[in-house]
Amino acid sequence: ANDLKLATCDDVACSAATVETLDADVGDPQGSLDVAVRSTDLPFIAYYDEVVTDLHAFDCTNPSCSSANFRSLDNVGNTGRSMSLAVRPGDLPIISYSPTSTANIVVYDCNTTGCSSGDRRTINSSVNQQPSPTAIATSTTGLPVVFYAGSAASEGLNAYVCGNSDCSAGANFDLDDGNVLSVATALNSSNVPSVTYRVETGAAQRVKLLACVGGIALCQSGTITSVEFDTPTTSVDMAMAADDTPLLTYLLDDRLAVQDCASSDCVTRTLRTPDAIAGRGGNPSMVIRSDGRPVIAYEDNGRVRITICGDVGCAP
Repeated sequence: ANDLKLATCDDVACSAATVETLDADVGDPQGSLDVAVRSTDLPFIAYYDEVVTDLHAFDCTNPSCSSANFRSLDNVGNTGRSMSLAVRPGDLPIISYSPTSTANIVVYDCNTTGCSSGDRRTINSSVNQQPSPTAIATSTTGLPVVFYAGSAASEGLNAYVCGNSDCSAGANFDLDDGNVLSVATALNSSNVPSVTYRVETGAAQRVKLLACVGGIALCQSGTITSVEFDTPTTSVDMAMAADDTPLLTYLLDDRLAVQDCASSDCVTRTLRTPDAIAGRGGNPSMVIRSDGRPVIAYEDNGRVRITICGDVGCAP
């Protein structure tokens, strides 16, 4: 069985962890899961359950999630793939995802902190790519933005800029061409989004960064930089350093790679390999600790490995 588990580090070095099994058989969610920690230090976990093809969640009632409330959020068709989770002010989760059975991009707007009720909203009903990768972020004022692939004929990068906190209003914008295979986003301290994405154009694959020209409401265009010209594989992720410069991570040459950007547009950057052992680094996920050092979780031959970077730029 493919179990859904949560590992909670027992110390700041994560030398040991407490592991809880939350769902005993979810099939292969294919990376369609996300976790966020609310202001109460309680995790909220959303995921795609391949066995029943639904979007599910766990509302943890303690930090290790040994006690939790299970939520079935959306069971309309085959739904919940390519999902992304953010938490708005007031600890209200909001989830973006891509139903396989329809040509839609959807958000699930939780009405309570534990998502005991909520509303399913379609924000685009004419995407060409299913499932379409999605990434959602929300400003400190509670305004979300969703980046996704597939509304343009080229299956390029798109943004849905929500007009309010529940995304019941908003507008879609085409940002870049190419076949977008993976996408991640982060906001700086001024609530200005950046988005990194792995894009295929013809036979070439690249990792790009788009820095929006202003806050979420102005994210209708941006400065685009190709940060990787070799052939990256698996998904990409990003986080904002304390100085508001992006950090990007992905698998390159079968090793974990990090791009340490020197500016918001990442025109100047330093490539680092915090784990240079071949076979490690697939599907990375990055967060920034309170001391400014990135922490990256990633695949290691069927296991999960964590690297705590040596400094804020992820030097070894």
